[in-house]
Amino acid sequence: MSSNYDVQLPRNLQLLLNRSPAKRAVASFCMRYKTVIIFPLIVIVMTTIFVYKNNTTQQVLLLMRDDPPPPVRMERKPKSLLNDPNRRLSRKLPVSHVFVLSAYYYPESKSLGNNAIALNMAIDSVSKKLDKAVFTIVGSNSTNTTSSIAIPYLEKVDMCRYSTAVAITNTIENLEKLEIESDGMTVEIPFKHARNSAPKPVIFCMAPQTVGEQWQLFLIQMHLSRRYGAHTHVYLVSMLESYFDLIQEYEKQGYATIEPWLRMKVSASQSQFYEPNGNVELNNRAGAFTDCLLQYKEAAQYIAFIDIADFLFPVMKNSYLKEFHAEFKFHRSDSSIFYKGKGHELVKPDTLAEFSFSDAVDSLKTVTSSKNGIVVVKPHRWNSTGIYGSQYETKRNRITVRNNYVVQVQTPDKEANVTVRSDNSTMIKLRKKDFLAIEKDFLKIKNSSRVRGIARTLPMFDYYTLIIEDCYDEIAKYNSKENQGGEKKCPNSDFCELPQGNQYNCLHSDAEYLSGPAMEPFTFHTFNHTFWSREIGCYQ
Repeated sequence: MSSNYDVQLPRNLQLLLNRSPAKRAVASFCMRYKTVIIFPLIVIVMTTIFVYKNNTTQQVLLLMRDDPPPPVRMERKPKSLLNDPNRRLSRKLPVSHVFVLSAYYYPESKSLGNNAIALNMAIDSVSKKLDKAVFTIVGSNSTNTTSSIAIPYLEKVDMCRYSTAVAITNTIENLEKLEIESDGMTVEIPFKHARNSAPKPVIFCMAPQTVGEQWQLFLIQMHLSRRYGAHTHVYLVSMLESYFDLIQEYEKQGYATIEPWLRMKVSASQSQFYEPNGNVELNNRAGAFTDCLLQYKEAAQYIAFIDIADFLFPVMKNSYLKEFHAEFKFHRSDSSIFYKGKGHELVKPDTLAEFSFSDAVDSLKTVTSSKNGIVVVKPHRWNSTGIYGSQYETKRNRITVRNNYVVQVQTPDKEANVTVRSDNSTMIKLRKKDFLAIEKDFLKIKNSSRVRGIARTLPMFDYYTLIIEDCYDEIAKYNSKENQGGEKKCPNSDFCELPQGNQYNCLHSDAEYLSGPAMEPFTFHTFNHTFWSREIGCYQ
């Protein structure tokens, strides 16, 4: 016999109420006094018990719904992970954690000697001083094992706990196994052979893309670099799936090489450490640039470190190679070229059908705000780099270009009253035949059946880019005004809140993560077997 106050309890709540005599008594009381007032109170009480017992809100949500949660993999954080933002740059820990981002073996090297090893690392440079640190490198082949000492060279970043470091040594010939040893314990480090040839003599190393969506900038970069003789090495952390499909088409056509760039993760640790990804400058951009440098060190004549929004137009010659040759001609002892940057605004079309290289370049307008530049290096003279050059290079070994600059596309400042003035100097330097050749090259890609299919799914507006830029602005304001007496925030978008939208899916880099045994004074972490994942989502 039912009444107007009969209530059908959710199945999960029924199971919860039937777990113990006390809960059954509560259920009996609820059924005896069937009121709309008591029932909500009982739900609140039982939910509170459930939360207290399980110490998680996710299971509470599951009580109220039967559909599964979205397929986004949540990372389990080690108990030794520290969250102490007020002492992030001052607290010293007993162990310094080191993330080996890449290791390269050079059977023959003009600058490093034969059988050289270069380790590219992100290291906690606060816990341990590196000026006297040494790493013991163990190399093995099928018949012998040898040990050697490697000294780390640090590209220090004062506002971040983790900095890029490179350790170089020479090891056994025909290397088959690479290990780092400390206190009788070893950890194996996967390694790759450095390249002995490159697609082009000039390599553009592009900063890692996180939640990449600005396909318009990528198109300009690809066709500009192709016309003037550069090959672009693209590092990807995460990217909208349709954009990723477009980049893959350009890789198939030989415009670029795509490489997963991984977040640093600790699979196990017995000692305390600070989370690395939020405590390294600009999402570990210097680590990616150093990886690119070491990878092409013996293969390229020149390497430039760029962002996706950096466009370089040659002004003296008709190729990057000849342009860089000309700059170094009277400065043979110098090791790098520096191009100052000028911020520009760009009118971006919403669809690929509307995109035209000529229209895009024609829309560029110079803004008065100053920007950082880019560095072009002779790789055989460099072993490591920061974002804008190496701390081991003296100013007298760098050429600052006077008759050209790099165009740097930026989002208009909605708060500041930025003066915009027309500046067609960039266009004047582009020869008409270059415009025609680039446009023809672009149309060949654009009109292919595969790209036409991809074009319909490309994003029509920036979403994540604006969130990340606002986040960087907040960090800059905090560091410059609001916290003069305290510790600075590491310039990094890792802790920006990125909503997970349903409109677009993302590809994300992933790998098998490896942590070595507990070692002192350094504990090492690395990875192996990289792949693309659709399970992580559009997080960085």
